[in-house]
Amino acid sequence: MEIYKILSSIGLLLDIVGVIMLFRFGLPSKVGDAPGLVIGDILPETVKKNVYIKRMAYVSLGFLIIGFSLQLAGMFLQ
Repeated sequence: MEIYKILSSIGLLLDIVGVIMLFRFGLPSKVGDAPGLVIGDILPETVKKNVYIKRMAYVSLGFLIIGFSLQLAGMFLQ
């Protein structure tokens, strides 16, 4: 199997994983980062959950970028 087909296939799989993760976690948001927007106390569990969700959103965007890059590289190697 040619290398460009392998790169394109891996890129497509990473894109699919990235889109599914974005559907699950959403895009990274700046809401709640600005001081004074939230009134009241925030539970530590909520802070940990928000950090996890934001981290996973960036990971999913990374999958998309790497996937598109691999597809592009496969196209140019063809």
